[in-house]
Amino acid sequence: ASIALSAKVALDNALLGYFVGTAQIPGPGNAHRIAREMIDADALMRARGWITNPAQFHRAPPLPSDVSSRQRRVMGQSFVHLRWTSGFQPHAELPAATRYMAHDGPRHMHAWMLQHDDGPRPWLIAIHGYRMGVPGIDLSLFSPQWLHERLGLNVLLPVLPLHGPRRIGRRSGDGYLGGEFLDLVHAQTQALHDLRASVHWLKQVQQAERIAVLGYSLGGYNASLLATYEAELDCVIAGIPLADAADVLWRHFPVLPRRSIEALGVTEAMMRGVMHPLSPLARPSMIRSDRCAVFGAVADQLVPPAQVQRLAAHWGLDAPTWYRGSHLSVRREALARYAVERALLAAGMVDREDTAPRPLIG
Repeated sequence: ASIALSAKVALDNALLGYFVGTAQIPGPGNAHRIAREMIDADALMRARGWITNPAQFHRAPPLPSDVSSRQRRVMGQSFVHLRWTSGFQPHAELPAATRYMAHDGPRHMHAWMLQHDDGPRPWLIAIHGYRMGVPGIDLSLFSPQWLHERLGLNVLLPVLPLHGPRRIGRRSGDGYLGGEFLDLVHAQTQALHDLRASVHWLKQVQQAERIAVLGYSLGGYNASLLATYEAELDCVIAGIPLADAADVLWRHFPVLPRRSIEALGVTEAMMRGVMHPLSPLARPSMIRSDRCAVFGAVADQLVPPAQVQRLAAHWGLDAPTWYRGSHLSVRREALARYAVERALLAAGMVDREDTAPRPLIG
C-alpha cells in the first residue's frame, strides 16, 4: 500500500461510481418485458445448442465491399477515417433483434487508421474500452508516437458498436453495459462480427502479412474473444481485460432493479448462459500460447484481478504480468507498456532494438 496506489484506486472508484450511477437501467414498468426477453433468449439458445456450441451462434462476416476513407486531423494527429456498411444481422428469432436493428448508429462500421507509406509493415488492431470510440480519446490511449512511429506499426483502431459515431444515446457507450440487456447481447455479437471483418479486410485488401491485436478493458475482452475465432492472428494482447462479462454485470447491477428481475425468474445462471456464446472462456484460443499475453492491475476496482488470472489460465499462460496500479492508470504504467512490447517482440512484430527494457519497478 502507498499514497500513490491509494490515489489510483480512488480514481477507479470514482469512475465506477459514475458508470453505475448514470447507467440507464429501465424502470420497474419494463421489468416484466426484460425478464420475458431474458427467459425467451435463454430457452432459444439452449434449444439451438448455441450455449454448448458457441461457434454455431456466430456467422462468418462478408468482406467489406463499400469502404470509404477520408483524411482527418485531431489534436495535431493525422489519421484516416474508414467507414463501411456492417454486414451484421442478428438471429431474427432472438428477442429484441428488430429493436436493435432499428438503430441507425450500429449499421455502419467506423475505424481510425494510421498507415506508413513506405511498403509493407505489420498491423496492430487496437480495440478501445467502454465509453471510448472517439478519435482523440482512442489515440490518447493507443499512442501513435509509441505504436505507429517508434515501433513502426500500421495501426487500425475499430469503433465498437454503440460507441463514438455508432452510438445510439447521448453518450458513447450508452446501451452497451447499461440499459437493455438484449441490446448488449446483440451489440457484442456485432462487435465480434465487425472485428472479424476488419481482420479479413486487412488480409485481403491491405495484403497484411502479420496482424497483432491489442485491447484494453472492454477492448481486452473483445481481443480475447476474437482470438477464439481468427486463427491467422500473429499475436493477441489483452490488457486489464474482462473475461466473464456476466460476473461483472451481476456484481455491479444496482440492487433494486436486480431484485425486480430476480423475482420474475431471471437468475445469474441464466445471464451467464445467455452470455456464454460471447465469452472468451467458452472456446480455446486459436493462437499459440507463446503468442498470447495478458496483463492486469493488482488494485483494479473495475475488473477484478481474478478475471485477468482466469483468462491467463484459460490461455495456458503461467501468470499474467501485473503492475502496481489501477484500471485507469494503465496508460501511465511502464510495466504495462513493457508487456505489450515484449509480446510484440516474441511474435516477430517489432525488432529487438525497438523494445524497451523491463522497468525496475512495476
